[in-house]
Amino acid sequence: MRNFSFLKNVFFAVAAVALVVSCDDKYDLLGSDVVDGDLHNSIVVTDAGVTAYDTPIGEIQTNNSTSNLLGSYNSAFGRVTASYITQVQLASPNPSFTNNITIDSVWVYVPFATTQTGSETNSTTNETDNLYTINGYYGKLTDKFRLRITENNYFIRGGDAATGGVDPQYYYSDDTSAFAAQQGQSLLANGNDTIMSFSDKEIKRRAKYRATDAAVTDSTAVIAERLAPGLFFYLNKSFFKNKVLDPSKSSQLSTNAAFAEYFRGVSFWAEAYNGGSTMLLPNFTNGYIKVVYNQDVYNNGKPVYELDANGNATTTIKRTHLTMTINLKGNHVNLFETQNTAEYLAGVTSSDATNGDSSLYLRGIAGSMALLDIFPDAQRQALAEQKALINEAHLRFYVDQSVTYDSIPHRVYLYDVTNKRPLFDYSTDGTTAASTKNNKYIYGGIYDAVNKCYVIRLTNHISNLVKYADSTNVKLGLVLTDDITVSTNRLLKTPFTAGATTVKTTPTSNTVTPLGVKLYGPNIPASDKENYDKRLRLEIFYTKPDEN
Repeated sequence: MRNFSFLKNVFFAVAAVALVVSCDDKYDLLGSDVVDGDLHNSIVVTDAGVTAYDTPIGEIQTNNSTSNLLGSYNSAFGRVTASYITQVQLASPNPSFTNNITIDSVWVYVPFATTQTGSETNSTTNETDNLYTINGYYGKLTDKFRLRITENNYFIRGGDAATGGVDPQYYYSDDTSAFAAQQGQSLLANGNDTIMSFSDKEIKRRAKYRATDAAVTDSTAVIAERLAPGLFFYLNKSFFKNKVLDPSKSSQLSTNAAFAEYFRGVSFWAEAYNGGSTMLLPNFTNGYIKVVYNQDVYNNGKPVYELDANGNATTTIKRTHLTMTINLKGNHVNLFETQNTAEYLAGVTSSDATNGDSSLYLRGIAGSMALLDIFPDAQRQALAEQKALINEAHLRFYVDQSVTYDSIPHRVYLYDVTNKRPLFDYSTDGTTAASTKNNKYIYGGIYDAVNKCYVIRLTNHISNLVKYADSTNVKLGLVLTDDITVSTNRLLKTPFTAGATTVKTTPTSNTVTPLGVKLYGPNIPASDKENYDKRLRLEIFYTKPDEN
């Protein structure tokens, strides 16, 4: 019979160690004093077979993502420039217009993901400044890029016209030319474009008011509104007066459906500038345009006049001060222009699917991924015949430090390519951390900066393959992830074949990071003494039960 009491002790001892597993090779030397000083005689460690190679992903679906990039980022693998096109919606459709409409000001605001950290008194203005940090960006905040904001005349459909709207419409990362061909005029108040950098400074919108007491004059600009860091630009008043404040066009503003057809949206076009490298994820769907305007006051179709000091009507019609809010909501598309370095392009287009690669390039957006075949049938069968209890199994990916990284990706994600879903180890890991980026830390994939590698645990996946003869040993995919809590997929514009698997999607979390990393693959010869120990390995720790 099996000694389950002994196995239970071994299992919990190993599990405790596994919680803190890192890339350190010393993990292989599990302490011999864990269980009666004899654990090393009971735990067997084996390197299982791994074949892995990288491949380009190609263009990706980018419409209606919950996270969207803006800016231009340069890395050792090339430059990626991200632009954004969105529909717009009236916060209050069917506005009521009268006569003598004049526009006071119009601006657009798109917040960043920020955290307020405190406040301080500005020594120059003596004003209180709220202090913020931006929650995640790529490159340098001080670097600049060129930004154009234009009217979009391309109708962004939600449904595919070819099927009468029954099927959804998809837009892809390289649809730039189609949108660029249907752009209207610049919406910026100060010209066609602006050279800008992302700022973590509080935005203070100032306004001039009529004098109401001796302390305020017509020329005094006071803080009308404080906004968290974000994109903030004054826009062309003439354009918006003609577009949305013309009473003859009221029917176009009667519903948001009519408005979406009439005013088809706003485009944020990014271009590289002076070698700058900066990119982040503005919260576009919380952005808006404000149009502040004045018009005559009417009641039941008749003008309302100002009163004099005696309460008698004058010949001056009363004026009212109004604000129209146009939200940056509706269908939207993130567009990318990708440039590749010669070394990166050569690396991802000369892969060896049979023997595996010596290097694996991972790159976000329309970049590249790694494909893995692990645990060959012969090894699987051998452990099954031994009735092995899998205590721990993990893949270890070392980062090639010969590359000059601006930033090494925080995390990688291993998933089931064949069925387009997470591994069982991912799904059953309910661990959480202070930052959601570190959730599911037992499953792993978090960069170990000390040992310079990623470790992904797939104990349950290997255990199921050993225990159940009818379980399928699926092809695995490795990509970067910006958010480990997201396990949905986005379509590839051009599916590709990997063995018997047709790859049609890529994980969503890989489509919103411009970073890249070069990993050591499994195909490194023993003669390469410097790098052989850094090769990709699948390590399995198991116990062979006693049979009495």
